[in-house]
Amino acid sequence: ANLEGTISEAMSVASNEPPFRFTFAPEFVEAMLPFFDVVSLANNHSRDRNIDGEIETQEWLDELGLEWFGGYGTSVLVHQYGGEGGIQVSLVGYHEFGTSVEELVGVIAQESQDGRFVIVMPHWGEEYIGQPQDGQRELATQIVKAGADLIIGGHPHVVQGIESIDGVPVIYSLGNFVFDQIAPGTDVGLSVTVLFYEDGGRVYLSPIE
Repeated sequence: ANLEGTISEAMSVASNEPPFRFTFAPEFVEAMLPFFDVVSLANNHSRDRNIDGEIETQEWLDELGLEWFGGYGTSVLVHQYGGEGGIQVSLVGYHEFGTSVEELVGVIAQESQDGRFVIVMPHWGEEYIGQPQDGQRELATQIVKAGADLIIGGHPHVVQGIESIDGVPVIYSLGNFVFDQIAPGTDVGLSVTVLFYEDGGRVYLSPIE
């Protein structure tokens, strides 16, 4: 999942206009543990409380035992684990406002060369737009050429289009999962299930509300 905000016992600050400061109490994140194994921090709210808040979030996740990957603007981080049957999967978090494309494609290429199934989770696109923009398609093509096997995007807060680029599924935006927005289209989203088989894999999309 994409964890879009910071974890802290500090008081949350509410505002009607940006900049926003999303803060989660540790007990709320602890309630996620039966349902989630790993979260991405590669998003534009992971540093809402500056770099100290990002570091505190990482420390809380480590203490709670919820694995994480990615970050705001430091580097592209990779989470690796052995799936059932020995499948090695690399999850690559990319935050388009904080990391260079050159660094991203380099990491993807290395993970692909190492024989892993590479899932890239880019935080990209224009908010509240229901179709992917040309810049997203251009970047998706670069990501695929670098060796990605699946792209699952976020950030726009609404569901965007889905297509295949050279046989690689590209899910441009899942929309919101747990969020309190009320604008049209922000109260629904998608979850993704990826099943691996000896001869390939399948991707299933489930609507959420």
